[in-house]
Amino acid sequence: MINQSLKPLQHCFVYGTLMAPEVLETLIGRVPEMVKPAFLPAGFTRHPVKDQVYPGVISNTPSKTLVDPPISLDEIKESCVQGVLLKDINVSEMEMFDYFEDEDYERLIVSVYIHGENKNEIQQVDANTYIWCAGD
Repeated sequence: MINQSLKPLQHCFVYGTLMAPEVLETLIGRVPEMVKPAFLPAGFTRHPVKDQVYPGVISNTPSKTLVDPPISLDEIKESCVQGVLLKDINVSEMEMFDYFEDEDYERLIVSVYIHGENKNEIQQVDANTYIWCAGD
């Protein structure tokens, strides 16, 4: 289903059902450290999935390449998909997320924006995320 090599520990950007601690506890038996807010780069947008209660994110760039990064936190908040960064997810947990998201989503690694040490500072972190690929 998902053809990517897995590192021992990874981060995962989530933007829907997987932001709920109860769902994480049920799926993987724990609630990982969560960094809030986190943002996908410009070029991705979040939409409701037809006839479902969960959202999907789609890429608005054909090659899935990133556009120029925003220059301010305000610009990020206005133009980027907001979610949560789950830190230090192990291989079996990522596999459980793959199963949960199923073939309607493609897992990609993207650079996610989070607050740096200083709340006005922007930091980029590589993370897995799930992109809707099942059409309407």
